[in-house]
Amino acid sequence: MSRCYGLSVNGTKKLLRMGALGALVALTLGTVGCGKDQPADQTASPSSAEETTSPTPTEETTSPTPTEEVTTETPTPPVDAIVLNVNGIGPFEFGAPRADVAAYLTAALGSPITDTERDGVGECEGGYGQWQANEIYGVLTVEYDGADDSPTSPQALAAWSVSPIGEPPAPLAFTDNIPWSMSWEELQARYPDGGGLEHMGTWFVDGVAIHPAEPEDEFGGMVFAGRINWCI
Repeated sequence: MSRCYGLSVNGTKKLLRMGALGALVALTLGTVGCGKDQPADQTASPSSAEETTSPTPTEETTSPTPTEEVTTETPTPPVDAIVLNVNGIGPFEFGAPRADVAAYLTAALGSPITDTERDGVGECEGGYGQWQANEIYGVLTVEYDGADDSPTSPQALAAWSVSPIGEPPAPLAFTDNIPWSMSWEELQARYPDGGGLEHMGTWFVDGVAIHPAEPEDEFGGMVFAGRINWCI
């Protein structure tokens, strides 16, 4: 910042003594000193006509590498398999008409053997007072129950069983939730509640009754689903 040079009284006297030329010089200096403040640096950097802007670097977005999901595939029966499940056989649920179920099974397994010795009116708790008919396709036995005690009454799919116990031959297949291969001890350990059939050597679990095969048991074990017509 420039300084303003003021003139005191004593300075005036001196100017008078200095004469006209000296006064003019002093006044000139005073005038210059008292002018407007000038910027310390008046040199302005030339402005560019077009401001050049550096491009902002684009942040590269990296997608996370997808983690390969490891899945354990549960084996499923073939498409043309006749699946034995807790609700019925293949596409038929319990209660389906006998004629429809029999035609389906016969087309795939051949003609069944009719178990006339077991046919008749049920006398046990599960099928009391109903006509019961059984057809056998190898290891598979299919039971149909009538609407009443007449052999001519409409009959429907009531139950199925596989015996001796084991993996049924194709095209028959169990659903994966049927623990048919477990021993008595394994069933007790995994399913503490036997379903009330333990006294018969049978374990009721997940909708099926399993009678494990025992070395001394000539029966060979059995897997059963549907309405139980046994005398309990």
